[in-house]
Amino acid sequence: MENIVPQVMFLMLGLFSKYAVGAYCELSVDCGNPEGRSLCISKYCHHDVTCNKDNDCFFYGASDVLSKMYLPLCFVNPKVLRPEGYGICMIKELVTSYNLYNDGLIRLPGGDTAGAIQ
Repeated sequence: MENIVPQVMFLMLGLFSKYAVGAYCELSVDCGNPEGRSLCISKYCHHDVTCNKDNDCFFYGASDVLSKMYLPLCFVNPKVLRPEGYGICMIKELVTSYNLYNDGLIRLPGGDTAGAIQ
C-alpha cells in the first residue's frame, strides 16, 4: 500500500499536463477547440485560460493578435466555473461563427486597448 502514493502522483501529473498544456500550435485555431476556448500560448495549447479583461487575452494570445486574423477576448462562460468578475479567453471569430452568445456568454471588456481593437 505504501507504494501507491508515487503511482497516484504520477497519474495526477499526467492528467494535469494533458489538460493544462496540450498540443503544439502556431495560432489558437490550431488547437481544434470549436468553441474557441483554447489559446495558443508559447506554441502550446492551453484550455480555459482565466482572464478578467480583454488585455489579459491580448497578452496570452499574442500570436493571434499579431496574425490579425483572430482576436482573443474575455468572456464569462456559464460552462466554466470561475470567481465572480473573471472569465476565460475565447476566440471572438469562433464565438461569433457558432453563435455562442445564445449560450449565455457575457463579455468582460477592459483595458486601454480593448475599445480600439473591437
